[in-house]
Amino acid sequence: MARYVLRVWLPDLPGALGELATRLGEAGGDLIGIAILERDGGFVVDEITVATVDTAGETALIEAVGRTPAARLEDLRPATERLPYPGADALSLAVELSRAGTLTALAGTMVHGAAAVFAADWAALVDSSPHRRRPLTAGEAPSAGWLSGFLSGVGAQHFPPGEQAPGPNDVAWAFLEASCTGIVAGREGPPFRSRERRQLAELAVIADCRWQEIRGRPEGAHPSRSAEPFSDRAS
Repeated sequence: MARYVLRVWLPDLPGALGELATRLGEAGGDLIGIAILERDGGFVVDEITVATVDTAGETALIEAVGRTPAARLEDLRPATERLPYPGADALSLAVELSRAGTLTALAGTMVHGAAAVFAADWAALVDSSPHRRRPLTAGEAPSAGWLSGFLSGVGAQHFPPGEQAPGPNDVAWAFLEASCTGIVAGREGPPFRSRERRQLAELAVIADCRWQEIRGRPEGAHPSRSAEPFSDRAS
């Protein structure tokens, strides 16, 4: 059985998703997961996971979307993780972050987990402290200079938590204030949607809280800028 993930634009109207489900069912697809990624201008972007026993199911699914009134296919890909990692979604990654026992394990969990959960081509955990250690990366990330410059640029614009400054739609980022780091992920596939950006920001908060717990700092106490981010060495 093959599984596919479809990102589809649909009218934000009652019955639109049911119409698409009917067409996918006629094509031999069984809906096993639905997530609303974004609402904008009377349309909704849904991410739908479909299972099909037809080895030529990808073509049939594309045609099914084409037969659905006002539906537009943004992306279709096999439902496989880009990088080997136990997490399958944002919630399971949150659990893995909470279980990390060392700062090194926490950093690796965050960067590899973000790449896997968001089907990113690359992800990087970037040190913004004065130490400026090399970024920890998954996949073929941009240079350390580009990553630092990018985070410095977007960090200069102040937005409420969970919201991001204007930037490229193929990159998502979040700041981990206590640990003086930033997480950046990029992909050439579908644009990062608002739901994914919020999830990345929430995961960054969880990782930052766990960083403080491992370092033995009281919740809410901001470390000095001389602390080494995600280092298991004592201050």
